[in-house]
Amino acid sequence: MVDESDGIEEAIEGQTRLLVTAAAQAGDRLARMREDALRRAQARSEREARELQSRLAAEQRAVRADLAGVQRADWWEGAAPERIAQAYESAVAWRDEEPEAARAEARIVDELRTRHGITPDQLRAQVAAERGERGPVRYVLTEGYDDQKAARDITRDDALALIDRTPRAGDLTPTRQQQFEDMRGWIGQDRDVDLAIAAKFPQIMTEDQRDAVRRAEAQHQRSQQPRFEVYEMVQERDSSRDLGKAGALEMIERTAGTQPSTEDRQLGADMRRWVGKDPDVDRALAQTHPQLLTEEQLAAIERAEAQHQREAEKRDRTEAAALMAEATAEEHRAQDRGEDRPDRPALAEGHEQRAHDAREEAGTNYDSAERRATTAAGLEAQGHDHETVARQMRADVSQGAPATEATKGSRVPRARKGRGRSGTSRQRERGGLSR
Repeated sequence: MVDESDGIEEAIEGQTRLLVTAAAQAGDRLARMREDALRRAQARSEREARELQSRLAAEQRAVRADLAGVQRADWWEGAAPERIAQAYESAVAWRDEEPEAARAEARIVDELRTRHGITPDQLRAQVAAERGERGPVRYVLTEGYDDQKAARDITRDDALALIDRTPRAGDLTPTRQQQFEDMRGWIGQDRDVDLAIAAKFPQIMTEDQRDAVRRAEAQHQRSQQPRFEVYEMVQERDSSRDLGKAGALEMIERTAGTQPSTEDRQLGADMRRWVGKDPDVDRALAQTHPQLLTEEQLAAIERAEAQHQREAEKRDRTEAAALMAEATAEEHRAQDRGEDRPDRPALAEGHEQRAHDAREEAGTNYDSAERRATTAAGLEAQGHDHETVARQMRADVSQGAPATEATKGSRVPRARKGRGRSGTSRQRERGGLSR
């Protein structure tokens, strides 16, 4: 007698198909983004290129450790579709630079073929075919008048440039009306083009089109937010959960000073993957769990903090120069009017006081109830429960300060070059999660 399927295997297979397809595309994008970042850093300066290489080397080591489990049979017995997709994404992104990633990719492809009868190449081809059925993206521009009209294809960049230079307001001339007709034909083909049209000429879109643009942009913004994932066992399966930035900061604070354990070691591996995603999270990790970071990462975070401080000081100097220029201009205007020469030190002092008052007001606005209400609404929209949001707001009230003030009172731990102490004594001093 043949047992009837309960549908669980089919559901898992369908979820795996979807996630592996997305992971393959994301891995390709990450590889291209990494190459672009290297090129941009090399163009800016050799120093930034070295810093980027150091950060990528640390990320490569983390990926190598993360993919080690792919080669074990027990990993596949408990791996959830999300975990498989995450591993495949990392393998695709690093396969050209890391031999272990290339081997992991081959193993994942074999396991997917054996267990689910699918391969990433098949899924890519299916996606390409579906896109081809919708036809190629075209931006048609009509030129000329009446019987002399002619249509030609333009590029996406040309379409964006045309939207940019078309006046927002003006008479509805035949030329302008034809441009609007052309733009209506461009809607729904590219996110940036849709956003440009919706921002400048919403009247030529239908309400459904405007709603679609808003939903797509909201989804894009959510997808661009860094993920701070933790892996945990759920019903004997390895599963991941995204904490979000607020949850990650709360987790870092809550685990400060904890003693090493199996759970802490897994959480430590999760936290190491958070490095480089957000400067606030980097700073919190460096201050609370420096043992999780490499010396290169600690040094990079310290350099970033120093750069932030230099930029703040540069802004202060620019503001001071602007104040002095305003004082000089006021003096010249007084002379032109034949008035008595103003007291220049007193005038400069008055400008200085106004600048100080403006900074104080900015600080008050930063730590305002309106800002906290907006922040709380954003956290609730991300799915955080009321207790977590309330805890974050209480911390915000006690620590609220403008970013320019917050950076003046804290420094990240300096990376130590020597290794004079033993591992036991160093662990006792640091405490917290084990490395």
